[in-house]
Amino acid sequence: MKELTSTEKGDEFEAEVFSFIRDYVNRGQTFLNPKKCQFFTQKGYYSHLRKNDIKVDVSIESHTSSIDKLALLIVIECKNYGKKVPVDDVEEFAFKLEQIAGKNIKGMMFSKQGFSSGAFSVAESTGIALAKLLPSNEVDWILERTPDAVIKSKKKEYKNKEIQKALTTQNYRGQSEAFFSLYNNKFSSIFIETFNSLISINYNKENQKLESSTKVKLVQYLGQEDIELKVEHLLEHFGADIIQNKYEVNIVQILEYLVKKHQVKYQFDKDLGMNSSGNEILGKLEVDKRKVFITNKLENNTPRWRFTLGHEIGHLLLHRNLDIPLFIQDHMDTDEILNWSNTNVKDKNIMRLEWQANSFSSSLLLPRNLVYDFIFSKLEELDVRASSNGVIYLDEQQCNVQTYQNILFSMKQQFNVSYQAINYRLAQLKLLNNKTKQNKVNKIIQGLSIFEN
Repeated sequence: MKELTSTEKGDEFEAEVFSFIRDYVNRGQTFLNPKKCQFFTQKGYYSHLRKNDIKVDVSIESHTSSIDKLALLIVIECKNYGKKVPVDDVEEFAFKLEQIAGKNIKGMMFSKQGFSSGAFSVAESTGIALAKLLPSNEVDWILERTPDAVIKSKKKEYKNKEIQKALTTQNYRGQSEAFFSLYNNKFSSIFIETFNSLISINYNKENQKLESSTKVKLVQYLGQEDIELKVEHLLEHFGADIIQNKYEVNIVQILEYLVKKHQVKYQFDKDLGMNSSGNEILGKLEVDKRKVFITNKLENNTPRWRFTLGHEIGHLLLHRNLDIPLFIQDHMDTDEILNWSNTNVKDKNIMRLEWQANSFSSSLLLPRNLVYDFIFSKLEELDVRASSNGVIYLDEQQCNVQTYQNILFSMKQQFNVSYQAINYRLAQLKLLNNKTKQNKVNKIIQGLSIFEN
């Protein structure tokens, strides 16, 4: 394959950023009204110093009721260097923004390799947002991972350090996050949080509707934190009534709400058969009809049934506006996909789509605040203290294995989820510091399952 020139690399990254931002705005997820926005690449804006136009990489014009009256101009600079963006480039961008006269203007700079020392302070003093967007092949869209465990009170500090590392490190590899930013001295991995803060316009809640008809071709870059917040907002709508037996989420109540509020239909008494690869179909979503199917081979309200339903609800809420051939008609989910083992999926959109639905289901059935409360209460009950090794430390020592077994068993009873889902979730929330091999974890889970049966 012919290597791209620096100009071609720049154009490619510019197009990626353009699509990324346009899709967020068109979904109605930002403060901007998509009906009053226009998107441009390489458009010129008049400079009072040059007495001529300055071309900018990407721009968004937000208008008032009259298309001729510009209410806000967002200018985005895109840097696809093989190195970190030097501080001089940030200063030059700030000067470019100053030259564009007569506009309420906001600036945002995107980079693939991050930013050099000094860029943060210049961006802070000039009101520019710095952002890094990773391509899919530089992100591990997985749930199972075993980073250093983080005590609950240190979670925000750890998150900020990780985002700062992403923004300042070349060839950084993301884990379930593709976007990283700094604006107004605040680190974030949530695009709409940074973007809405940058433009600072009163939020129009009417944009957040299930009925939105805007179709997009790419699966949006939702990271883990985006999904956590979406789930938390959903659970907040129901309040304490959504929780049964202290920890178990009443997922059927959520489905009933969707039926009443958004005319969603469901069917649980049908054998869904096999897909073309011979894998049993556990769940299915007819997108246009808003109909959710769960195979009758799964017993209602069992852990596997609940996770499958959560996965389909995730598709419905996260992906309803997709316009891609493999999803827009009948979307079918097999055991392979629902067990996070869809490693053979080559299409980056489908891979990201399934990861997001799985992550949504995991966050929904094991809400992080409830998991934190349970874990710290359980460790106190077991007289186990979180140490520098992590909140839950798993190695070959029998005492640590027994603690882990006890936690898995208790959580399965309390949350009504599978052992495997618990293992993934503990690792995801950085509560589990696993220093043993995966086959050891599998044996622990298998042993508990045999004991139950």
